[in-house]
Amino acid sequence: MELIEWMNYLRSLSGNSRNSAGENSDGPDRKVLNSLLDKVAYSHRWFTRQYIDFALAALCNAAAMDGLDFSFSEKAKGKTLGFWIRPLSPFDGLDLILLSLNAGCRCLIRTSETDAILYKGIIGLLENRFPDLKGRAEFSDRPSGDVDAWVIIGEASTTAQLAYFARRSVFVDTVDQHLTTAVLTGVETPSELDALAEDLCMFFGRSKYSISKLVVPAEYDFSALLKSLESYRENGNHSGYFNHYEYRKAAYIVGSQPVIDNGFLI
Repeated sequence: MELIEWMNYLRSLSGNSRNSAGENSDGPDRKVLNSLLDKVAYSHRWFTRQYIDFALAALCNAAAMDGLDFSFSEKAKGKTLGFWIRPLSPFDGLDLILLSLNAGCRCLIRTSETDAILYKGIIGLLENRFPDLKGRAEFSDRPSGDVDAWVIIGEASTTAQLAYFARRSVFVDTVDQHLTTAVLTGVETPSELDALAEDLCMFFGRSKYSISKLVVPAEYDFSALLKSLESYRENGNHSGYFNHYEYRKAAYIVGSQPVIDNGFLI
């Protein structure tokens, strides 16, 4: 299956694994990838290199590949799909694009100029390695009616955008598909709290996978969770994130609402 080859190739570039020929991928392709990821981290307000690397590793790991919904490919076969992408974390929707390309779809991808750097770069690497891919993915920053259906990824669409999408069927809408609430009982292990801290703080808490609401028992002791959260204190040094944090903190203070504040997360 082509998709497995593509993902294995990306994995070989993103880590220390070996490619299908048993060789380390320290050659020009890896240098191109590193240069691309550095460029994205420099130009994108929210995509730091740390979080880009984390997202690429998550995209390429074997467990993620096993979890891909190949029934999507069957439904998409032979169609021209328009991808409307406003990513909240690096590589949002790339798995669906690759699934569609694997099914022989023509993919018209619409995203911002800044976000397009990442998607164009990754697909360009794949096209160079797998020439049969060339011409099957196209990028545009303008509306296109020449699609069978839309795949909407990332930030929620505005009313005007939804009215535009209504002219064609919405094939897949990944917005609001994920649960964002965690329920704590007070008997969680340190490793479970570390995993929760990751879900709270990774990608500055902006991802569709991020936990944004906690339900806890009365008189819950937050000390153990606060300890796990310390691994992400560096988030507080990001100017955009810290501005949001201070704005929210000020709103709680003005509203006389009690909060627990560790200096970078409320």
